Amino acid sequence: MTTMTRPDTALRRASVRATLAPSVHNTQPWRFHLRRDALDIYADRSRQLSVLDPSGRQLIISCGCALFNARVSLGADNVRVSIERYPVEARSD
Repeated sequence: MTTMTRPDTALRRASVRATLAPSVHNTQPWRFHLRRDALDIYADRSRQLSVLDPSGRQLIISCGCALFNARVSLGADNVRVSIERYPVEARSD
């Protein structure tokens, strides 16, 4: 039997599970914006390790891990996922 989870509940759960993702030196360089029908994940450049990760590559990989956790969580709740990468040109994070 398949049960359906309300999308807003599933998104809230996905945001919590996304925070459990591994990150560079446990900096958790992400910010989440939870909306009624979407979860936005942004890179938080203020948490970038300027000496160990000057290019921000590991920061972006960490955000990808958070995105992966969110996608898996939503998939487990039978919620269809659509991803837009860098939807706003002026705000690529």
